[in-house]
Amino acid sequence: MRILLILVVVLVLIGLTVAGMGVGTVAADSNGPPDDLPAKGNAPNQANDNYDTNTDKARDNRGDSEPVDPNDIDGDGVPNYNDNCPDDYDPSQLDYDGDGYGNVCDAAPYDHTIW
Repeated sequence: MRILLILVVVLVLIGLTVAGMGVGTVAADSNGPPDDLPAKGNAPNQANDNYDTNTDKARDNRGDSEPVDPNDIDGDGVPNYNDNCPDDYDPSQLDYDGDGYGNVCDAAPYDHTIW
C-alpha cells in the first residue's frame, strides 16, 4: 500500500511538471536574482522591460530596440527637468496637494506635508 501511494505521488509530480505546473528552473545567468526568465543581455541606453533585469527602471511600453530618451527616463513625454515624478510614468503630472511631487509618486497626494 505504501509503495502504491509513493508511486501515485511521483506520477502526479511528473504529470504536473510535464504540464508546465511544476517547479520552474532557476536562471543561471548571473545578471539578476534567481527566476524563471531567460537570460538576456542589457544593451546600454535601451529599455529591457520584458527580461530579468531592467537597469533603466523604465516602464515605457516600448520594444527593447527603442532607446530610452536620457531626458525623459520614464517615457511619459515630460522631460526630467519638468517632471514631478521623473522615475515614474505619469503623463498627467497631477499634483493635488501642490507639494511638487506628482500623485503617482506621492505617498499622500492630498496632504502637502507628506511626500
